Amino acid sequence: METEGLELRAIRDITKTKEQEEKLRKYSILEAKSKEMEQFTYIASHDLRHPLQTILSYIKVFDKDYAKKLDEDGQMCLHLISEAATRMDKLVLGLLDYSRLSKIKQLETVNCNDIIHAVLDDLNLAIQATDATITVNNMPTLSAYPLELRQLFQNLISNALKFKRNNIRPEINISAKQDKTGYTFEFHDNGIGIEEKDREKIFQIFQRLHTHEEYEGLGLGLAYCKKIVELHNGQIWVRSKPGEGSTFYFTINT
Repeated sequence: METEGLELRAIRDITKTKEQEEKLRKYSILEAKSKEMEQFTYIASHDLRHPLQTILSYIKVFDKDYAKKLDEDGQMCLHLISEAATRMDKLVLGLLDYSRLSKIKQLETVNCNDIIHAVLDDLNLAIQATDATITVNNMPTLSAYPLELRQLFQNLISNALKFKRNNIRPEINISAKQDKTGYTFEFHDNGIGIEEKDREKIFQIFQRLHTHEEYEGLGLGLAYCKKIVELHNGQIWVRSKPGEGSTFYFTINT
């Protein structure tokens, strides 16, 4: 502003405003891509399941009407076809559930003690069957997505029960500690352990380290865990030695 030979200037730093605008722009793009990907996955999963369901239906009819006319090899082939189609159907459902984790939800105040004990009640039969000992140290109350957090806890405990060493009772110790940005959780077990080269691979979708004959599963459990942790702006990793157990760590920022 100029007046009577004097000049007055006002300078305002808008760097932070521009940075916030850029963050909002990138978030909007990511949100749109997430919704697009979710819609694509749902349609693809639905279209894949339909022919699988048709195959399974015809297998049941064929098994009922013609199985007795087949020799032992023929019956075995029919059984393997049925198993493969059923496993594929579960994989498609797993992919659909995985895509749904991207939905934006409402954070809630949750007591992790309550969630852990609810999960232990659900897994009671598996715990008794393996004669496992599970120790839970005091869990925090924090802001999180309750259903996803419950699935995260359940997957980690289920894994520890499943990948136990032969003739060794599973021992699982669960704890959490507060840090500057939130909480770090630890799930320690005395199971079979994981090779160093596989420690990143296990968090990838549909990645399996063992055959179906050795351990059942679809290779989705830890991929779910990773995505749930990332929904809470955290990270997940594992430290392990084969034959000496594993400790899974994950952070939840609050």
